[in-house]
Amino acid sequence: MKRQHTEGEPAYMALLRKHGLINPRQMDAFHLWMRLCEDPVVRERGKKKAAAKRPAHMASFASGYSYADFVLKQMTPKELAALKQRLGIRPEKEFAVVR
Repeated sequence: MKRQHTEGEPAYMALLRKHGLINPRQMDAFHLWMRLCEDPVVRERGKKKAAAKRPAHMASFASGYSYADFVLKQMTPKELAALKQRLGIRPEKEFAVVR
């Protein structure tokens, strides 16, 4: 069951959780968010989205930040898995408790 956005939770944390990029034990979610937004693929796709929206202006460096949710929604499972690997996100099964 996926956790919904809770009151007081930062929007970036909800977005990371929504796309399965953060696990319950992840302590430094903001650092992960910054790495996600600085990922070359996310930045490039964000710039393309910004340019399509406002073609008269040069796409901003910050496009990766404002369009991260859009970019993540457009990624295939294979692309999302590659992103997780680039960010160093381990599969959740590695966090299972062994008894």
